[in-house]
Amino acid sequence: KANSFHSMIQDAVGSRFIESYLYVCDSDLLIDHYLEKLILPNLVTYTNHIYANYPIQALLKYKAESENRLSILFDAIVENLDSIINLHTDLSYKNYLLLEMLNACQKNNNFNLSKFIEVIFPF
Repeated sequence: KANSFHSMIQDAVGSRFIESYLYVCDSDLLIDHYLEKLILPNLVTYTNHIYANYPIQALLKYKAESENRLSILFDAIVENLDSIINLHTDLSYKNYLLLEMLNACQKNNNFNLSKFIEVIFPF
């Protein structure tokens, strides 16, 4: 259920469970159900949440190399980066998200590094 996912991802232990589960779940289920139907519609909320951001970071960290379709997650984060990250804050989990995004670009050429950098350091 979407409601149980939403509750679990925002819980300290529940987010760890979801993080572990998303790492091992079937690729089609990961992308078509969890990512497109549950995570992307709540992306700004989850990436701004102290616990819910960890499964998103983990997807970028551990699945970027093997899952090309995760570029939709990367692109959605870049598109919403102004709402997700205030670069003047010191919230470390948000800085880790930036780091995982940069590392994901090194693992997968489908991730748009130049657009990401453009958003962080506008000309």
